Amino acid sequence: MEEKGKFTFIVHYDGASCVSQIYALTLQEAIEEWRGKELSFLKKLLNLSRYERDTIVKKTKITTPVLHEGLINTWNNNLGIISKNNPLCMTVVLSS
Repeated sequence: MEEKGKFTFIVHYDGASCVSQIYALTLQEAIEEWRGKELSFLKKLLNLSRYERDTIVKKTKITTPVLHEGLINTWNNNLGIISKNNPLCMTVVLSS
């Protein structure tokens, strides 16, 4: 049986930085889990509008995280502008 890895999400949006951890088998599974659980927490913490939340959900479904050059198990997922000229940047690190 394959063991789940610990994925650390570092999210920067609208002047705030939020960190969370998800246990999953793959990066894609971790993002889906983050989208399902942590985004609700971020919505409350950052007072996200429905539009902002829906935009983040949509963009995490259609963007592909890029492996940081020269780093192992570290990806960046720049989701671009969400609203009010605020970009959302997500870094994901897999710990062994």
